[in-house]
Amino acid sequence: MHVTLGYSWFAASLGYHLERAIRDLGHAVTYVGAATGQRAGFDIAPLTEVMPALAEPPDLYLWVDPAGRYFSRRIEVAPVPTAGYFVDVHLGTWRLEAARFFDAVFVAQKDYVETFRKALGHDQVYWLPLAAAARLAAGRRGNSRHRQ
Repeated sequence: MHVTLGYSWFAASLGYHLERAIRDLGHAVTYVGAATGQRAGFDIAPLTEVMPALAEPPDLYLWVDPAGRYFSRRIEVAPVPTAGYFVDVHLGTWRLEAARFFDAVFVAQKDYVETFRKALGHDQVYWLPLAAAARLAAGRRGNSRHRQ
């Protein structure tokens, strides 16, 4: 599967870690988020222009709730299925409005699934809790009550 991934890139971002995890699962990933001083990107180019220009046609567009408020244009008419992963859903209401552009929605807080389902008028809303790769904690000592 070829996943196009849109988020505001920085090395500690959720999007960056999801990008690595998707690759680790054996999928191709193309970053189509905003350009930074450290990474090329597509800034405000609409997905309808970005996707046809890619070397390999994508199978999915995944937008990740970022720092920096990156949001692709023309998501609602993207030529592939789209999904949005919303993290800080407890902060304001703009994410409820933004979720309307996606075919499927994931939220990091379980208690907001029904809120999003009602606001969107469909059941394609799922709980996807935050997680971290085990390699990020390798060699670190922490409070033993949090270890399994």
